[in-house]
Amino acid sequence: MKNAITKLDNYHILGARSVKHSLSIMGDRFCNTPVVDSNVMCAVDEITNVQRIDLHGCTVMPALFDTHTHGAVGVDYTTSSGEQIEDMLPYYTAHGITSILATIMTQDVDIMCRQLDTCAQLMGNNRTVKGIHLEGPFLSAQYKGAMEEQYLQPISINLFDRLFNASKGYIKQITIAPELVNAPQLTRYATDLGITVSLGHTGATVEQAQLCVDEGAKCVTHMYNAMDKCFDKGKLLDYYINNDELYCELICDGQHIPPPTLNRIAHSKCQFKTILVSDSIMASGVPYGTYSIAGQTVTVSEKGVFLANGKRAGSNSNNFANLLMYCQYTDTLLQDAIKCATINPAQMLGYEQLGSLSEGYYADFIVIDNQYNLLATYQNGVCVYKSI
Repeated sequence: MKNAITKLDNYHILGARSVKHSLSIMGDRFCNTPVVDSNVMCAVDEITNVQRIDLHGCTVMPALFDTHTHGAVGVDYTTSSGEQIEDMLPYYTAHGITSILATIMTQDVDIMCRQLDTCAQLMGNNRTVKGIHLEGPFLSAQYKGAMEEQYLQPISINLFDRLFNASKGYIKQITIAPELVNAPQLTRYATDLGITVSLGHTGATVEQAQLCVDEGAKCVTHMYNAMDKCFDKGKLLDYYINNDELYCELICDGQHIPPPTLNRIAHSKCQFKTILVSDSIMASGVPYGTYSIAGQTVTVSEKGVFLANGKRAGSNSNNFANLLMYCQYTDTLLQDAIKCATINPAQMLGYEQLGSLSEGYYADFIVIDNQYNLLATYQNGVCVYKSI
């Protein structure tokens, strides 16, 4: 069977001084031109159909990966139907995001199992949902954030197994509080299943956190939020920032972390271990007003999303906007910051062929103009969004 190739013309690669080879796509992967790599299984003389896409001098960069998103435009992974979720997914590609972990928050265990099953059934029907992030139910009541305390659970391997089985094995990340009894044991158990264990919603000591890191924990959930905010040496925040074994999520919406604090963290934490997330909820992409999320009333305004008690309840932002804010608030070049929303999360989760424009990687990329406006999103080599 003859092979077809798509060749991009008239473009710049973000941060590159020159393009040493043509950026081309064969099937759903990037390839060099001419194609001679045996792994691509195509010789030059087999290419009979070359399609060219003129990008009119715009810039190409990898598409984004959001590992912590609860939903958008009125749809919530914790409560919505599979059909509703599928209808909502184009929201992500319209914001340059081609990979997500559908994040399910702490709820009644039966509801969590139902929604884990719902999200698992999506896995074969779309290319955006790469897995599930389970935020709870093994969290600290003191730092529960928007979680309802009545649904928090003590750590139980049996309960975890029930949740994992409901997900059909698609839980790729779980947030736990390391101070809970049996947290190190669950960390090892989940890590051995290939799950990224993330520490969050916690009032743990450094020693308690270290026990979980020793057992395989490798991420911190929305660092600075739902935890003690003290930067003093020997405190948890200082430990997270200076531990280069740990990836750290940051919500860079200008609200969850004060810009001066974000700047401090960004210039202290290893950039290769920083992961930008939205923590978006169903209120993202909807007008300001009052809504319900997992049975709780939230108010959305220019200041963010809040519960009736004044606590924040996720964000109404998206990861493309957050990436630009990260650059603005930390004086970081986009070409340096991009890894925090692309290759870093992909590597943390073990998705070795996502997050780069390199040969053999999935052809997920976005096109922006010189004002950083998103013009187009390509997923697996196919244009799935155009601004005009």
